[in-house]
Amino acid sequence: MECGYVSRLRELSLSRPVHHEPENKTTIAIPWIGENTRTFLDHLLAALERIKLRKHKWRIFLEKAGNDQGYLNRFSRLPNCHISGTGPEYIDSLICSQSAIIYGGYNSIVDVLSLCLPSLIIQRQMNDNEQQEHLNHLMKKACGSLFTLPEDCNENQLVKILEKLTEQDNKITLDINLDGAEKAACYIATLLD
Repeated sequence: MECGYVSRLRELSLSRPVHHEPENKTTIAIPWIGENTRTFLDHLLAALERIKLRKHKWRIFLEKAGNDQGYLNRFSRLPNCHISGTGPEYIDSLICSQSAIIYGGYNSIVDVLSLCLPSLIIQRQMNDNEQQEHLNHLMKKACGSLFTLPEDCNENQLVKILEKLTEQDNKITLDINLDGAEKAACYIATLLD
């Protein structure tokens, strides 16, 4: 029986509902530092410096090792930019956002899809193609509101997509089942009866 995708965000919202009005904000999550992450952060910093959006906020969640490299101070100097370590505030920020920049893990992708957020998905080089296969399938279902770039992208590529993300007024419309956990639980319950 095919149950569908499992959304951790939908499961979390059952235990801790958060009700906020969406803000003119992009949530950016960098959950761990890899070999190309610092180059990506340098290009992201340069791209954010070039984009002149007075009312737009940038909320960056950066893994602790990134803060140790001085990124906390560098990003904090930008107008409307708030940076902090990864933690539970990430989910609240994401729920209130207009768009997101995430790395391409399964949970992160399904999080933004469950919130119908236009998003930039940064792709790291991986030895297996499982994440890429999921992403390719999900992008077909997201009606052109998901963008991808490799982690070694350049500043100009980032500026182009950041402008697209912040211009988008509409949420993603999906043709995909994200209720896999509930459907699986209901099916298991019928077997136990």
